Amino acid sequence: MPNGGYPICAGCWFNRSNQGDDGWQSEGSLSGWFWRPKNPRKNPPEPFCEIRGVKLTGTGGLPCCANHPIFRVDRDPVPIGPLWQSFAGPSDANYIVAPSPDTEQIRLHLLHLLDELFTSEEKPAGHSSPGYAFLGTAIIEQLTEFEELRAIPPLKRIAEMDGAWAQTARQALRELEK
Repeated sequence: MPNGGYPICAGCWFNRSNQGDDGWQSEGSLSGWFWRPKNPRKNPPEPFCEIRGVKLTGTGGLPCCANHPIFRVDRDPVPIGPLWQSFAGPSDANYIVAPSPDTEQIRLHLLHLLDELFTSEEKPAGHSSPGYAFLGTAIIEQLTEFEELRAIPPLKRIAEMDGAWAQTARQALRELEK
């Protein structure tokens, strides 16, 4: 991971326990990377995802989503994709903790991000974190799951590019144009 740690809710600014910051930081050691609280608090609030309205305890693992600071370097309060167990991908249905909410606002936001992120064949605009590659895939997969036909024109443009996004876009187009 770009910051040396895994993208789990414990290190997310939308986790109520972190009270607005990304909560955790990773540090190097001879044995590898580990998480430690950035601003330790006595009796922090219960872990709760403020953008999804989901309790983050009792999920059976380490939950995460594409809104995590590793993937979305800009603080983005609109849910992107599902909440899944860490070490699995967002499209692995066996590890989904909570599906993405589906509202018109979320769909419009994802369509906007699709246009914003894929303005270059090299990498999405405005993103220096390697997490942008995952973010783009998560956006395409979520729009496909929503069966969002308005995504077809930008997906056709992306499908003409080189690389993994083009492959993901072509797969999405096959599913959406059935």
